[in-house]
Amino acid sequence: MKLETIDFAHFEAFDAGEIRRMSGLLDAAFKSSGFLVARNLGFQTSLVDNLFACSKSLFALPSEKKWQYNFSGPQSNFGYQAAESEALAPDGLPDLKEAFTMRNVLGRVDDEDVWPSDEFRDISTALFRSCFAAATELLKVCAVAIGQKENFFSDTHSGENATLRILHYPCINPRLGLGQMGAGAHSDYGSITFLFQQGVGGLQILDSNKTWRDCPAVEDAAIVNVGDMLEIWSNGLFPSTRHRVLPRTNGTDRYSIAFFMDPDDKVVVEPVTTCIENNRISRFAPVQVGTYLKRKIADSQVHK
Repeated sequence: MKLETIDFAHFEAFDAGEIRRMSGLLDAAFKSSGFLVARNLGFQTSLVDNLFACSKSLFALPSEKKWQYNFSGPQSNFGYQAAESEALAPDGLPDLKEAFTMRNVLGRVDDEDVWPSDEFRDISTALFRSCFAAATELLKVCAVAIGQKENFFSDTHSGENATLRILHYPCINPRLGLGQMGAGAHSDYGSITFLFQQGVGGLQILDSNKTWRDCPAVEDAAIVNVGDMLEIWSNGLFPSTRHRVLPRTNGTDRYSIAFFMDPDDKVVVEPVTTCIENNRISRFAPVQVGTYLKRKIADSQVHK
């Protein structure tokens, strides 16, 4: 599946006219598939590469070592999650992936017990800062695209629910006849997501014809997709598209890094008036973010 590519070089210094131009490109891409490829978002390539290296070292540790940093639950959404401990597809089989999830990284920097190493903490913190800054700027473009002022999202995304996540999809024989996935079919829960890959595919997107399409493993770029909250704000104009990751069966492990820009707990999300004009109806009821996020995370946990 070919995704629209947008070059955001120097977009942190864009004037209002350039933001309007970029909003038109983003509007077309998101309306088409809910996904796009973003280049030059301001990330240092070395930061992404360094976190990939750290993630491979972490996931290579013995299980008993990784369990010392075990996932602390939906409330804090932080820590290590073993393979088959999460099922992203509702009522689906457990996912064949392991992850280390880091919600509100800047609020946990001084909590020594939650970090496998100082190096891992420092690199994760640096990438989190870069992702958060880029997402903040990108949300300005999103705001203009839905007919709002640039700063529409600024007070609703302080970072308390922004989450960095590293993932490992090992080669494990799946229960193919039962449809077991590396990550089951789901939509993301927040506003926008950045996904980094290292040349290994496996991501599939459900298109408008309900057909699963392979998504390219782009290099030196981030895949950006719409989450449930932005779908609601846009009254469905920007779809929060379902996607999944195929299980690894060819002898090659897959690693990825995801950053989720999610609104703050107390924010109530509902369609903006500019997206329900011209006799359109409001397609979504108001949603309180904290309640929604914690329920979705809790529902995805596998209790053995």
